[in-house]
Amino acid sequence: MGIAMSRNALIKRVYNVSKNSPHGVVGVEVTVEDDGTDDMAGLTPDTGVSSGSESKKYTGRPKGSTDDKKREDEKKRVECINAICDSYSTETIKRSAVKSRVPAGFLAGLIMSKQEEYGISEYISEETIRSRHKQGRLHPTHPGTASPVASAEMALVEICIQMGRIRQPLTGPQGVKVFNDLISGTPLQ
Repeated sequence: MGIAMSRNALIKRVYNVSKNSPHGVVGVEVTVEDDGTDDMAGLTPDTGVSSGSESKKYTGRPKGSTDDKKREDEKKRVECINAICDSYSTETIKRSAVKSRVPAGFLAGLIMSKQEEYGISEYISEETIRSRHKQGRLHPTHPGTASPVASAEMALVEICIQMGRIRQPLTGPQGVKVFNDLISGTPLQ
């Protein structure tokens, strides 16, 4: 019989008592049931504070919460969706050649199997896969229309990089003027 308490709470209580008492905590016996989650052997009987290297306190971000991990997870999700689109499109084209349809539940099963294969736990909509197949865009780079001046934008970026390398960077108004000069006399104007 007793009170269930976390290790941190026990340490804090023992520390507070020892701080407020002029003689410290002497003769206090702490019994802890070993359930395999905490190791109380590192506590000293006088202060209740860990005696050193036996106890590790983890600080900082939880494992797996960095921006790199998020980018990697998003990349895996996109690869998973693209693989599902490829498999679904291949199967529907193969079936349409023999004038039959894919079996009921085929897409749902395909999504589940690919999610397990790629280690994805996020929801992937069947409608996303169907609409990509229907539009014929199995691997879209981004939603929406492409920029009509994309080729000129790349040329401007290259010019800006070269000007920076020769220690003559372009200001904002100079960049606009260079871009307007690039597209003057072209259909992009």
